Amino acid sequence: VPGEYTVAVTVNAQTEKTTVTVHPDPNVHIDEADFRAQTEAALTAENEFRALNRMIERMDAIERQLADFWRTVESEPDIKDRYLVLLQHAKDLDNKLKALKATVYNPDMQHQVSEDDIHFLADFHSQLGRLAGMLAFAYDEPPNALINARMQELRKQLDDHLAAFNNFLKNDVGAYNKSASESGAPTLFAAPVTVTSTADEP
Repeated sequence: VPGEYTVAVTVNAQTEKTTVTVHPDPNVHIDEADFRAQTEAALTAENEFRALNRMIERMDAIERQLADFWRTVESEPDIKDRYLVLLQHAKDLDNKLKALKATVYNPDMQHQVSEDDIHFLADFHSQLGRLAGMLAFAYDEPPNALINARMQELRKQLDDHLAAFNNFLKNDVGAYNKSASESGAPTLFAAPVTVTSTADEP
């Protein structure tokens, strides 16, 4: 966005700063307010897509933690009986997690391969990613009413997915961790996910 910016360069622990002025591209004729609106929309969509990816990564991390616990117990027959109840609890938790993940991401689909749309309906991850990508390249096109409506629709769905995941952490993972702690087994860890506001960014 055109305006005054401070640029800082640090080399060998020494920082030099200067002020620069960014002027609008003379080849692009767009109102500054429209340009700011497009930039805000693109950054918002990027933050939303980043939050969704963060949620999926934390789902994957929980799955790996559960798998490590299963492998450890299975490799130690002498202690398996001690953890039979917790193993079943872990399997139930993993099934819930897979069902939750399936609401946003289809692992059978080749993401970023548009031809796979012939075989699969676009999942939520693909829908949000395409919107973010479209807005990132719409350099001189402010979002119209249709795009704004689509952004609001996907944001509502994203908020619902994040709420479901955060509740899963609080309730289901919390209950599992209580049982694991009581039996002396490793607990699971994953932090809740929220969408970063563009107002919080430098």
